[in-house]
Amino acid sequence: MKGITTPKNIKLYLWICLVVVVPFLSVSAWTADFPQRKASANRSAKEGLGRHKVSLLKRMRGPGHEALANRLVKQFANKKIAANTLGKAKKDIQKNRTTVMGDHWYLQAYGDGTSARYHNFKYIESNLDRGRPVSERMSERELERLGRKFIKENLSDYIQLGPNESLVPSFTEFQIASLSEAIEGAPVQERVHANTVVFTRTVDNVDVLGPGSKVAVTFANDGNTVAFSFDWPEYDHTDKSQKVLPLSEIKKRGWNLSTVNLDSTDVQIKRFDCGYFDAGHKHDPDAYIQSGCVYHTIEHKIIDHALYNMGRKSGRVMRAVVDVIPAGEPVAPDRNWSQVMKMHGQPEQRVPAPQNPQKKES
Repeated sequence: MKGITTPKNIKLYLWICLVVVVPFLSVSAWTADFPQRKASANRSAKEGLGRHKVSLLKRMRGPGHEALANRLVKQFANKKIAANTLGKAKKDIQKNRTTVMGDHWYLQAYGDGTSARYHNFKYIESNLDRGRPVSERMSERELERLGRKFIKENLSDYIQLGPNESLVPSFTEFQIASLSEAIEGAPVQERVHANTVVFTRTVDNVDVLGPGSKVAVTFANDGNTVAFSFDWPEYDHTDKSQKVLPLSEIKKRGWNLSTVNLDSTDVQIKRFDCGYFDAGHKHDPDAYIQSGCVYHTIEHKIIDHALYNMGRKSGRVMRAVVDVIPAGEPVAPDRNWSQVMKMHGQPEQRVPAPQNPQKKES
């Protein structure tokens, strides 16, 4: 179906509006970790996953992306909050995604119907002049409280917990706009315009890494919810288990499987986390959720040595890279996990997740 503005178009439109309003404005994000995420990173750096074995999990299929989109649109059409689906809307159904577009909002559901995102783009746009100083941004405690309240009141049918599972806050993210006059030396004013809290899941006290098992809720400065997203399947806790390698062996795999040279002085390891890895709605439907460690790295490359030697800040490019290293033994097959396929001597296949419901076997 033609005639539907995509989220990419919306972002471009919003950017154009921002540029017209002020002489100079740039938008960036600033993040802060909750204690749970900091503790996970510290433990990972010292001992890897911190246990000798884990149970293998399976993602259970949802109702399909169109069914999920229809359900969310109907549910939020009755909401007297900023996160609503009021008014006329157009629907676009593709192979692995359903998009519903209203006059002030859009909603997308993905894959087998366990993942979706919503955004009220007009609410944020209409409140650009109400930015807060960075020092007055919402606190982590307040964002966690608001996020849990919204999930409980609006997403409880989708964000459900199985045995030995917990919903834990992971990090906050703040959208910050920098404004100044187009005059050399003019002071820069930074204002927070949106506040996001991201939750993750733990299974048997093991953190789930990757896009899966995540819920994000975004609030305007007045406390109204303006966006949310989730990728939250039900997990089948199987009777199969997997041995977890010690940290030294995981690092050896990292050196062999990483897409960057971890020993290079041009590569900085910014973050290292171990836990379960869930690739989200782009997962291999036949694969287990198994153990893995995630390397977040920055690779620096000098492209103009003359400029680089003059100031060290010019003449180079930086590339952010995320590598997920399998941490178990044996490694369970996963056609959408490039490092796993490399270990099995095969190329990544990128198998799409199924869209049809699947009943859990009794």
